[in-house]
Amino acid sequence: MFYELDHPIVPDYFFTGQDTDFKFPAHIHYCYEIICVTSGVMNVVVNDTEYSLSSGEAVFIPSNQIHSMYTPYRSSHKLFIFAPNLVSVYTKSLGDRVPVCHKFTLDHLCLEMVKKVDESAPLLEKKSLLYLLCSEFDKVAEYVAPQKNPAPLIYRMFEFIQSNYGGSCTLHNVSAHTGYDYSYLSSYFKRIVGMSFNDYVNRVRISHASYLLSNTDLCILSVSTECGFKALRSFNRNFKEQMGITPTEYRSHLQKESAEKK
Repeated sequence: MFYELDHPIVPDYFFTGQDTDFKFPAHIHYCYEIICVTSGVMNVVVNDTEYSLSSGEAVFIPSNQIHSMYTPYRSSHKLFIFAPNLVSVYTKSLGDRVPVCHKFTLDHLCLEMVKKVDESAPLLEKKSLLYLLCSEFDKVAEYVAPQKNPAPLIYRMFEFIQSNYGGSCTLHNVSAHTGYDYSYLSSYFKRIVGMSFNDYVNRVRISHASYLLSNTDLCILSVSTECGFKALRSFNRNFKEQMGITPTEYRSHLQKESAEKK
């Protein structure tokens, strides 16, 4: 599964995926996210808190929370990334509050439902499951008002990347934008995220490229340009390094899958 970083702000957005022995660096997005472990153990870090999840355990991650995940040995999981609007009643009750603890437990029936739902399911079925999961979390959750401190530097760096990955998005730009030293930003970002700034920007760009290839008719060159690559060769190389196939092969595979479902 390719874990998308690009989740558009649309009212009915819903993405689900499953994988084994998964890991992904620190990131943020507007959507809610629920990660359910189906076997083994996965560790999920939300802000500064690390949770160890075993089979039947899950985490709920609200909007714009820094989170990452990794598997210490073996694990399988199912995740849902979705627009807050899909669970509008819960979103309204949540308000500006944030949970103290993000972890909760699923009963057997709920876990079986989680395993069955995919992106082709009717919207009503998706919303029913999401409301059930939010309800199960809400039963055990304690909420507090968010801290009013200025946004940490890592948030400012993430926000800069999201606003500029389609153009000039370098660490020198971030240094000028934030006023922090280039060398400090380089080591700081790698310590927090677990990869270099440039590698992360390329992940964001390829994530957006996969979305455009899946949801638009833009030609490969236009996708490359919109995602901030100055040369098509660089785009093709980075795409294949991350996805295992070329952009053309990726789109052909999606078209074949779509045709088979009809």
